[in-house]
Amino acid sequence: MFRYGHVPKPSLAQSALTEPNDNLFVSGIRALYGQLSSCKSPLGGPIRSLGVTSCCRQEGKSTVAAQLANIAAEGLRVLLIDANGAWSNVRRAMQEAAYPGMAQLDDTRSDETHQRHNVPPHVLQEALGNGSCEADQRRELLQTLTSKYDLLIADLPAVNAPGSMEWAPTLDGMLLIVEAERVRWQVAARGVRLLEQAGGRVLGSVINKRRNHIPDWLYWRL
Repeated sequence: MFRYGHVPKPSLAQSALTEPNDNLFVSGIRALYGQLSSCKSPLGGPIRSLGVTSCCRQEGKSTVAAQLANIAAEGLRVLLIDANGAWSNVRRAMQEAAYPGMAQLDDTRSDETHQRHNVPPHVLQEALGNGSCEADQRRELLQTLTSKYDLLIADLPAVNAPGSMEWAPTLDGMLLIVEAERVRWQVAARGVRLLEQAGGRVLGSVINKRRNHIPDWLYWRL
């Protein structure tokens, strides 16, 4: 559910990436990360939480998110959140990262439980969501996690899948992954529009799986 590490910070124009496991792909992700370092959060500071989504499934968003986290982790503390599952499972994993040892607790807790885990009741209530709505739980957990990590990268469901829009307003910025020669520009533009309507800040789009239809030796001579 999570990847841990160390990392630098994230602005975005548009980056073109090639196939995974290719030196050009890694170079493209490094260029993307360099662009992200100039981005600012809504409060004016560095980006602390970033969502990575796509228009459709299997456009390579998870690969981009993981590679981006690996590169970022070379300098800062990074948490990669796999948010593609049910919210209850994602929340449990986030609770475990934010409050180690708490994810196994139920919502009904006694004073004995508080003492056994050496956790003040108000902190335990916050960790478990305290009956608050899903959006509030997500915000509270993200806020706690940003105090422990320099950068959170959330691998989100595709825009056309349930769950992606709920994350949009809670993160500092969003990246939209677009597979080359598969997704039409009108579909990508609609994805950006939907994210913005949901309250998200779309930092930019990433053209992934770009294919060269001419030999590399000739391509670099053009």
